[in-house]
Amino acid sequence: MVGIGYFTGNIIPMLDDIKDLKLDGLMMEESKKNFALDVGEVAESLENTCALFGNLDSVWILQNGTESDVIKEITRQLKATKGKRFIMANGCPISF
Repeated sequence: MVGIGYFTGNIIPMLDDIKDLKLDGLMMEESKKNFALDVGEVAESLENTCALFGNLDSVWILQNGTESDVIKEITRQLKATKGKRFIMANGCPISF
């Protein structure tokens, strides 16, 4: 069985505790609600202890953005995480 956790809100203060959970994967929502989650910072903090799912903004990028916006954000997240144990994903449900 593979354990994947999905956390909402600002997970930065909880990253040490999340690492202790020994998850196989971590999903997180995109930046909103007065907090910013940078996948590069989260990936560095996790120290390759689990796979990190990206947090592509489902509204501003996927729903309202252009194809170019989507490509730019995916490229940015891949570079920020150095592609290590990284899976591109949306940060919250998609509601078209």
